[in-house]
Amino acid sequence: MVPEEPTSSRTSTPGSPHSLFVVVVMSGCLPARGGDRLVDGFHHPPESTKPWCYWYWISDNISKEGISRDLEAMARVGIGEAFIGNVFLEDVPAGSVKVLSQPWWTLVEHAIREADRVGVNIGMFNCPGWSQSGGPWGFPAEFLQYGGQSDLIGGEF
Repeated sequence: MVPEEPTSSRTSTPGSPHSLFVVVVMSGCLPARGGDRLVDGFHHPPESTKPWCYWYWISDNISKEGISRDLEAMARVGIGEAFIGNVFLEDVPAGSVKVLSQPWWTLVEHAIREADRVGVNIGMFNCPGWSQSGGPWGFPAEFLQYGGQSDLIGGEF
């Protein structure tokens, strides 16, 4: 017959299953350092992960005040970049700032300066892709072309 160990005198020795159990249970009580970084990254995402959006300037209805308010709102909700596109909707009354006019370029410059002030990057695209970049109604020579510029004309933004 094997004598039984008294239950009240059991001790865990290093490396025993009992000490491993204590370490595993106690590790759940420690702060999760990796989890803290994940939570912090969620609340304060790096610039490279902030979302972007299309920012449609509709039917020539744009103003400095509207641009500033839009960009401030974008920054407030965490938008990292906005792509400006000009669209014309037939059911929206036309505004007074015609695309590519000098007042329009002045507002584009204002948008870039304001975006820099509030921390939102700006991009532009030439047209809404669903209607003007090409399709069965056009000819290949009229479809979207690549363009580039190597010099900034008129100074720095």
